[in-house]
Amino acid sequence: MFNRILVIAQLTLLEQVRDKIVNLIFLFAGVVVYFGVVLTQLAQGFEERFFRDTALAMVELFGLVLLLGSAYRVVRQDVRKGSSVEMFFVRPLRRWEYLAGRFAGLSTLLLVGMAVMGGVQLGIITFKGFSWHWLFAVSFAELYLKLIIVLALAFLLATITTSQASYLASTLLIYASGHVTQLMKLLIARQDSTDTVSLILLKPLTYLLPDFSFFGTANRWEGIAAGAVSFSIGGLGLTLLYTVIYAGALVVFSSYLFSRAEISPT
Repeated sequence: MFNRILVIAQLTLLEQVRDKIVNLIFLFAGVVVYFGVVLTQLAQGFEERFFRDTALAMVELFGLVLLLGSAYRVVRQDVRKGSSVEMFFVRPLRRWEYLAGRFAGLSTLLLVGMAVMGGVQLGIITFKGFSWHWLFAVSFAELYLKLIIVLALAFLLATITTSQASYLASTLLIYASGHVTQLMKLLIARQDSTDTVSLILLKPLTYLLPDFSFFGTANRWEGIAAGAVSFSIGGLGLTLLYTVIYAGALVVFSSYLFSRAEISPT
């Protein structure tokens, strides 16, 4: 079973490396070099913070572009519309194994891409003489886990949506909503208990949407570095546990839906 999943993961990684990651990395490097070398000159007095925030935002943006395009192609176009995927199922390969292999392959692709992006960022830090801080590693780790959740969401939505436009719109909407989940919970908690609309409709939604407040070390960087805000390894472990449970549940549900989907050749 695991060997079959590994084969699909390797195939996915090789396909996407050829198609996506090289061009994306070159584009990322160009953007980061531009921000790091040129625009930081305009941020006199807080160049390091400007570059750090911009570089992390660029990593997240390029990671999103990489995942959203790849997830739709491997789930929707290769499977739901048919193609060469039928050849996999004439062998003893279960559909959930195929989907798990695809997910593992794209997760590895994301890891490789972020490692290269991190290397580019580290090179700019060295070139500019900025200080290195261990929070860079923590922020990258949390960003990777956050994008894994986005990947799991993309797999689910690619399975159930009917067009690429609806897939992109729904994925980006849920991604944006995940950044305000905690705010929604606070607003609902302040509502009167007789407000049945909030309790019945909105409260369950706050537990179904991803909660990206778990991945907020970069937002607390200044406080942690100054010692004003505490940082615990236990909190990072809780973030990892949340990612495994949430993304795992989405992949399991996607596999269930995929196992019931009809593959129609083009």
